Amino acid sequence: MKINLAILFEKIRRKLIKILLPELALLYRLQFIRKSEISSLARIHPMCRVNRSEIGHYTYLADGAVLNYALIGKYCSIGPDVILGWGVHPTNSVSTSPMFYSTRKQNGHSFVEEDKFTEIKPVRVGNDVFIGMRAIVLDGVCCRRRGSSAKPKNAWLNGRNPRDD
Repeated sequence: MKINLAILFEKIRRKLIKILLPELALLYRLQFIRKSEISSLARIHPMCRVNRSEIGHYTYLADGAVLNYALIGKYCSIGPDVILGWGVHPTNSVSTSPMFYSTRKQNGHSFVEEDKFTEIKPVRVGNDVFIGMRAIVLDGVCCRRRGSSAKPKNAWLNGRNPRDD
């Protein structure tokens, strides 16, 4: 009996798609939102990760955007796969490895008793700002529309430290 492998693999592939497709579709719609304040008028598209951030009215995050300690104003357009704030490393120290300046043990080890460097600084995005596809905005950066004096609401400037949350 001769078995055609191409036909066999195609049958297996079709059965797997039939079984897994609903689960994959559900997974695609997931959003990971943690300790954040998001306006009920904002739109968060699938596969976005939002951590300890604030998002204003009528702002949207396209698929796959990642926000970490970000303060986003109103009417902003954040493109797909954008990354806002992901921590910084010192460039004028013994090493850029966190084990030399952080007690958080990101790589499993720490040589220090107390933090020597501020690793996380909020990213501030004003009102009506567009950030395009796959852009990376580093910690501590403030983005606003040219000619605009509007600044986003910033709870961290009012005495709350993002690392304390």
